[in-house]
Amino acid sequence: MNKTIAVDIDDTLNNFSEILNSFQPTNDNEYNQALIYAKKDRLLYSDIPAKYYTKIREIHKQAYILADVVPGAQEFMQWLNINGWRIVILTYRDLRNCYTETKQWLAKHGIHYDLIIDTSDIKSKVCRLWQIPYLIDDMENIEFARQIGVTVFRPGNWGGVKQCLAQDKN
Repeated sequence: MNKTIAVDIDDTLNNFSEILNSFQPTNDNEYNQALIYAKKDRLLYSDIPAKYYTKIREIHKQAYILADVVPGAQEFMQWLNINGWRIVILTYRDLRNCYTETKQWLAKHGIHYDLIIDTSDIKSKVCRLWQIPYLIDDMENIEFARQIGVTVFRPGNWGGVKQCLAQDKN
């Protein structure tokens, strides 16, 4: 059995979107415009003016730091570690700009991992390439993943995921 699993961070292990959406406009027009872009799902830098890049990264970094672990996620990740799973954190975060904050957040919440991969590609394709049979993600296309041999679990039902992993002989 290949006991390797990929796990997303934002809105899977933490409440990133909730924190980000709590940020309010200020009297700084440039910040306010950057905040609008920062709150968009699947932000593509090619779709926004370059002058907002730095502020968007700052806003995202704040949310990364302030996000809290979602109920059950920390215990689930500990279960994976104790049971000999190789844990790959697979994220859309631009780690060139937030690697330190990401590592600090994982350490602060006692979340063990073996590798962090930053991808702008479809996560299940990355899992297939790295021969990772399981992925926990809030956004992944389950049907496409199934077609390429990757099992995707949604976050939240940690007990159910444990049960499936314990039963699957992959």
